[in-house]
Amino acid sequence: MAREYDTFVDNPDGFEAGEIDVAVRELTPDDRRKKYLTRYVRAKVAPSEEELPGSDILWLRWQRGRVFPRPWRIQVIRELGEFMPKKAVVRNQ
Repeated sequence: MAREYDTFVDNPDGFEAGEIDVAVRELTPDDRRKKYLTRYVRAKVAPSEEELPGSDILWLRWQRGRVFPRPWRIQVIRELGEFMPKKAVVRNQ
């Protein structure tokens, strides 16, 4: 059975296929207590199963949480760590 993941994106229409670093939440973990646990992973993503056979399901969500109507496919290559690194924000004071 395919696992299901989701991730938040700025614009699902602009999301591109390929190998990416992405923060995902597993929606179907073996241990239900770990549902929605965010992991930072290196993965291959594609808009259809034909382009990434044997892959899991990836739901794209807009930043406010609305789900994109068509699922993508994901194949996790490896975990990169617990958190996604971000650039430091310098604020003028």
